[in-house]
Amino acid sequence: MLTESQSRIIRLNVGKKQILNESFLSTFAGLTKMLLSYIMGDTAIPVKVKENQRSGTDPQVKISGTPAQVDAFTSALRGEKDYMITYMEHGVSDEKTLNSRHKLNRAVETFEVETGLRWPFKN
Repeated sequence: MLTESQSRIIRLNVGKKQILNESFLSTFAGLTKMLLSYIMGDTAIPVKVKENQRSGTDPQVKISGTPAQVDAFTSALRGEKDYMITYMEHGVSDEKTLNSRHKLNRAVETFEVETGLRWPFKN
């Protein structure tokens, strides 16, 4: 069972290093959902990349991985936000929404290639 501190770390490089289990995938999806909730609520995101921690209080969520993995994760997360906002403002069949969805799909594909993980919100 994961401790509280372990459940607050997103390790993006585990998908290429070991066999994934349901516990990891569930934790990953839950933390990603939490971050997306923060983003959509216009609340400050409590995240710091593990390798670049600064002194002070510990972040609520740490992200570790290669720079490319972290960039791919944040791009996919940003893509989710942009798509949801565009969808709510313009509807599903609007060209802006469709373009936003295509950008999201490309970001998710990059994330999956970089990390070996499945994006938790993918259909």
